[in-house]
Amino acid sequence: MAGPFRIDIYDKGCRWLAPLGDLKSIEGTVRHNEISEATLKVPANHHRADLLGAQGARLGIKFRGETLMTGPIRQPSGAGPAVAGDLVYGVQSDFRLLHNVLGWPSPSKPLTQQGDDGAYYTIGKWPAETIVKDVVARNIADRLGFPLTIAPDQGRGAVMEASFRMHPLYDRLFPAVDTAGIGVTVAMAAGGLVLDVYVPRVYPNVLTEQSRVIQKWSFSGTGPEATRVVIGGQGQGNLRTFDAVTDAVRETAWGDLIEVFRDARDTADGTTYQMRGQETLDEAAPRGTLTVELAETERFRYGGPKGVHVGDLVTARVGAGITVTDVLREMSFSFDRDNGLKLSSTIGPKDDALDQLMQAITALARGVHDLKAGT
Repeated sequence: MAGPFRIDIYDKGCRWLAPLGDLKSIEGTVRHNEISEATLKVPANHHRADLLGAQGARLGIKFRGETLMTGPIRQPSGAGPAVAGDLVYGVQSDFRLLHNVLGWPSPSKPLTQQGDDGAYYTIGKWPAETIVKDVVARNIADRLGFPLTIAPDQGRGAVMEASFRMHPLYDRLFPAVDTAGIGVTVAMAAGGLVLDVYVPRVYPNVLTEQSRVIQKWSFSGTGPEATRVVIGGQGQGNLRTFDAVTDAVRETAWGDLIEVFRDARDTADGTTYQMRGQETLDEAAPRGTLTVELAETERFRYGGPKGVHVGDLVTARVGAGITVTDVLREMSFSFDRDNGLKLSSTIGPKDDALDQLMQAITALARGVHDLKAGT
């Protein structure tokens, strides 16, 4: 144990080997519906260095008894001499699997039978959980034979649709899955990986400066990137079908008009055209990001049955009446022997275009966003 953390070492087959022990520091970010990351530092003469250095070595990281993330060591490094040096290990969570596998047009057929240029694997209109588990099962568990268990489908999340033609699974599932109101987890269990879904809960307490939970904060926002969408359906030239979706309320509120195009040549269904257009509008909605440095108190903790978790719908109130209610997107953490535990969270989609890891998050969770300015 290192403070509130427990870290265990596994081999590439997800078999437990040993506890890590002798940790100097750990820092990282756990994320909702994205890849979580952690960096660990241990002495260069660490007694588990042989296990940590094996190809495919994996770590399971728990925080206060709950699984924070599991995943492979992707970035090992070190410096000596051994008596004074450090070994550093970068870990990515198993959610990365959704980024690493393509959705085939015909996942049950060989590569030579994937159809013509217009062939897509299309599924909809089903609950988001059903779609995620169908697509992942067909492409990862069945087609690749990867040791991934799919938890039973409970039909959670709003109705959506998705289509694939050699696209990364993540690119075509998100942000629609997130907007549908569910979170997806991939983590080690029982000698393999398990994919499941959860519904974000509402955290009951408002985070404020007055409560001393919020120590520092920064806020940024941006206006809409689209107010109407033209959808291009099937057909060629003058015979091509077009449809449109307009958010008149958004145009009136902002006094602005921004028209964008969405390709939908893989389908001839008019309802799907409308769903694609609305999805594009959701992705391009006004957004705001609130980053807060948090301090744990007697009434506020991260983790545990009463604590806040990534994926919760939380409300934070800072400054001169700025209130943001949105999904807790990420929680950054750090711990070492000298400074103890530090936490910093991001509420709402990240807007920093320079941060490549965060660009995917900027499109997530428009359906639950509620940004207010004033008292």
